Amino acid sequence: MLGARTDKLVTLDWDTHALRVVYAHIRRDRVRIVKAVTVPWTAQVDRRESASIGRFIRRVLDEQRIRTNRAVVDIPRDQVVLNMLELPVGEPDELPSMVHFQIVKELPFSLEEAVVDFVVPTTGSDEAGGQIEVLVAACRNEVLAFYQSVVESAGLTLERIGLRPHANLTALPPEATTGRLLYIDVGPTLTEIDIIAQGQLTFSRAASVSVPPASAGSRDAGSDAPSDEAAVNALLVEVTRTLEAYRTTGTGSAVDRAIVGGSCGIEADLVAALEKRFGFAVTLFTPPASLDLPAGQRDGLTAFSAALGLAVGHASERNHCFDFLNPKAPEDAIRARRRKRPLVAVAVMLYVAAPLVAYLQIVRPPQAEIRSLRTEVNAQKKWEKGFKDFQSQISVARDWVEREVVWLDELDNVVQALASPTDAYVERITMKEGELRLELRVTNVGIKNNLVKSLEAFTVGEGDDPPSRYQVDQGRFVASTDPKYKFRGSLTVILTSHPSNKKSAARWR
Repeated sequence: MLGARTDKLVTLDWDTHALRVVYAHIRRDRVRIVKAVTVPWTAQVDRRESASIGRFIRRVLDEQRIRTNRAVVDIPRDQVVLNMLELPVGEPDELPSMVHFQIVKELPFSLEEAVVDFVVPTTGSDEAGGQIEVLVAACRNEVLAFYQSVVESAGLTLERIGLRPHANLTALPPEATTGRLLYIDVGPTLTEIDIIAQGQLTFSRAASVSVPPASAGSRDAGSDAPSDEAAVNALLVEVTRTLEAYRTTGTGSAVDRAIVGGSCGIEADLVAALEKRFGFAVTLFTPPASLDLPAGQRDGLTAFSAALGLAVGHASERNHCFDFLNPKAPEDAIRARRRKRPLVAVAVMLYVAAPLVAYLQIVRPPQAEIRSLRTEVNAQKKWEKGFKDFQSQISVARDWVEREVVWLDELDNVVQALASPTDAYVERITMKEGELRLELRVTNVGIKNNLVKSLEAFTVGEGDDPPSRYQVDQGRFVASTDPKYKFRGSLTVILTSHPSNKKSAARWR
């Protein structure tokens, strides 16, 4: 990504308590951290005003004698919409178009109101099965404009706008690339909780937990100062919610270990509380040994994962880091297609000229011309093969679109069909291609039968005899020990219109 020369770069990350600055030298893929400092906001800084923040940053850089005008910032988790999309495998320059086509279904605002960027995980995609996973983030234009204005007010040139959870991932040690890791970045008002599976960010959320000013920034992690028990307990609740939300995605096994970052003064207490509550190993964030840091500074950077990750990510490949300033947009694919147009035109001309060439070959077949024509025929065959491959990719994409299910709509239908929560409740929902499995408890079997009838009463389309939307396969319901909800079992709700279920849909008309 970078040339042979050494690039000097400053990365900026901040919260409601302090500004964190990392000054780095980057040469090829080697990152050397020259300086890392934390500076609390002064009373004169209005953090709602970009110019006020920018002036403060400029003063800090001058005081620290940081001599570079190139800067990278990050967007926190609560300012973006983040989704993992599964897309059909295609040419790399087609990926931006597919991402934009799919993400518009997930956004709570129009695509024109935001900038969309994505990263391609280095592992975890089922390319052999024709599918690839991409992590997609969308950030509103006004949020990006604010950060751009901050950097401009500081007299800096903005190189990149990254994503904070992904920057945290980039700064983690090598052991984060195996198993499932929980990363908790504690902040004074917002804590980001990330789940990383096999080195890829698979789940992330921001939790609003306030750490009182008496704790925030007043103690180093591990000090003898009293812990804030209320804040620690609130964070335990948010971690539990995150783990439960992650399990509903059906992505697999439990978390193996956790890392805690931040400098609010409660991090060491949170480590002990997490180990006691969940039983897995928990440590404080420490920069990886491979990162070149100033002597004696490695242990004082528990809150610097995002700022360090921005510097490390700046030396990585473009597809493996977020950049809302220069997003991977469909225009990239358009430019690539324009480059291919002359080659396509030549192939078409050869195809049109083929009959004339064949005639000349019969009438006057010198050996040199025969060899030339054979070369042209081989080129034509190669072009035809590429065209057929392209048609095959279109077929895969169409099949993928048909198989897409808007699960929010289907869940809404299930909620409408459910009885009162005093008569039944759902313990677990599992979604897979064309099916929705409900594990529930009911006060009596009649409640279950009514739910089945209600679901099968949903129809698709209009007319005198519209087909049923759902087929319901009833699992076995058995007695439970609950004195109120006396029976428990499962229902499999099958979408009859889904391509994988169309063969059996006729009997449900």
